[in-house]
Formats: sequence, structure tokens, C-alpha cells
Amino acid sequence: MKNYNACGLVAILFIVFSFFVSACTHQDPGALPEKGYYILFQLDGERPDVESPVELTLESGRFSGVGPVNRWQAPINGNRVGQIALTRMMGPPAQMSVEDRLMSALEGATVQLGSDGQLEFVQGDVVRAVFLPKSK
Repeated sequence: MKNYNACGLVAILFIVFSFFVSACTHQDPGALPEKGYYILFQLDGERPDVESPVELTLESGRFSGVGPVNRWQAPINGNRVGQIALTRMMGPPAQMSVEDRLMSALEGATVQLGSDGQLEFVQGDVVRAVFLPKSK
């Protein structure tokens, strides 16, 4: 009879341990991934007119990007974008205009993970920029 009690106790401990591990590793569905690669899909409700894709890399509490002209990076505190640092090269006026709009859309925005894995940069109630996951 003691054998059955020991087996039952082991089974209960295993179940409790499984729930504990599951609870500790559960990720909030709206939480940002630790790492990811993205391409700009939409800026202020429109597809951006750029010469080459605008790329964003998300890594542990910060992001960096390239395009349309310069390289840029910023910290993410919670889900809020901090101050953006960027190189200051000149490019074609149309590309510089897109880049200015993009920097305005990103800095200070709240980043949220969309239902299809896209990153959405929101200011107020407006989604200013959408980045889609890039296949590597």
C-alpha cells in the first residue's frame, strides 16, 4: 500500500512542478519578442515609397535599423521607445522625407506586437508604423 502512496505523491509533485514551470515561462501575448528581424510595411497608413527595404532588428530591450538613408537605434523601456540616435548622411529629398516621418513615428511611440507577429508603433490611438517579420 505504501508503494501506491509514493507513486501518487510523485505524480502530484510532477503535476505541481509542471504547472509551476509553465507559469514561470508563460509569455504575455502582448510582450515583445527578445529578438526579431522586421521590414517596414506601412508608415502613417501608407506603403512607404523607398528605394530599398527599411529593416529593423529587435534585440533585448532595444532596436536598430537601416534606411531609407541612415542607420538608427533606440532603447525600448517597457514598451515605450526612447530617444533615437541616428547617423546624419544626406540622401535624395524624397528618401529623407520618408526617414523624417519614420523617426517621428518611432520616437516616443508605444510598441506592441500585432496578432500576426508584426510590430506596431502607436502614438495616442494611431498606429504610425507597422513592421512585418522578415524571413531569414
